Amino acid sequence: MENKITVGVFVILLFSLSIGNLLCGDRIFSDNENRYLADKPPVAVSSVLSGNYTEKLEAYINDQFVWRDAWISLKTKAQIALLHKDINGVYMAKDGYLIQRVSEQDLDREQIEENITALNMFFAKTSLPKNNLSLMIVPTSGLILSEKLPPYAQMFDQNEMIDSIKQSVPNCLFVDLRQQLLDKKGEYIYYKTDHHWTTRGAFAAYLSWCETVGIPSPEANYSIEEVTDSFHGSLYSKVLYNGVPYDSISIFRYQSPHRFLVEYEGGKSQSDSFYQRERLQEKDKYAVFFGGNHAELKITSDNKNNKRLLVIKDSFANAFVPFAAEQFESTHMLDLRYFHGNVYDYITDNDITDILVLYSTVNFASDRNLDKLRH
Repeated sequence: MENKITVGVFVILLFSLSIGNLLCGDRIFSDNENRYLADKPPVAVSSVLSGNYTEKLEAYINDQFVWRDAWISLKTKAQIALLHKDINGVYMAKDGYLIQRVSEQDLDREQIEENITALNMFFAKTSLPKNNLSLMIVPTSGLILSEKLPPYAQMFDQNEMIDSIKQSVPNCLFVDLRQQLLDKKGEYIYYKTDHHWTTRGAFAAYLSWCETVGIPSPEANYSIEEVTDSFHGSLYSKVLYNGVPYDSISIFRYQSPHRFLVEYEGGKSQSDSFYQRERLQEKDKYAVFFGGNHAELKITSDNKNNKRLLVIKDSFANAFVPFAAEQFESTHMLDLRYFHGNVYDYITDNDITDILVLYSTVNFASDRNLDKLRH
């Protein structure tokens, strides 16, 4: 009888989940995870024989599994009850911080070397003076807030990586942020539930950049406005544990003498603000900065100093660029994940005078799109 009950419960569970998957249908986008979900792969003999079909089918089932978010939350609660600190690639760190786990085994050393080569070729081909070229590799909270990690945490050596890039890319000004951020680590410079730095962290990096490239540090003529106190970021989405606190997002309001025009994707839409406050009503509230990532974005100001900055970037730049834009007649951002044009033509067409490449350590180690800088 016990065996029959066990089998019966198991069959009912499988039947219920199967019916649930059929009735719910496929989802296209996950607001919680801020990404597109896998589609059902087409069946082809070649993909079945190569194993590619099986991999895509597994990703599809994982993404489209009914009540996926509820299962993730339940799993996290069970692991926390068992005193686990490493959950779904996230460390449950001290003081409510979630810190992304990236170990040495997760790194592609060959990709890092290829990206270093691409940067050297790019800086050499731009024909701009060294003092007009800068490189910023942003350490993540795993380095700056390392004392909050569990004692056994296995993290890759960010110091070694940053030192290697600094030594291997000599034809630019390297903006070393480590000491500046370490000096500020007692402040709120990284979100607790998201992998990005806060606006305060981005401002600290901006001051370091100004010092490195020889731009006068701005006067403290700004106020800080908290625009939300209910932000759960990308790392929260991996664990879905309501026991972690909410983050707040602030913007620095400069008493700027300049007016700005922000043009998205070659002028398809325009704004007179760096911030899209309507995005604060969505899950990904970090998108308040420029509405998230775009292939190409241009900021024009009435600061007619004949200086035009190009920022080749990942999403860390979104909170940084509002500060830098104060110093230039125009500021351009290219995200190579989405930009498929020729970067050198873009530099020529827009008469770029200064270039900043800004990536976090984790994204620099994994991004395959920097190869576009070779051509």
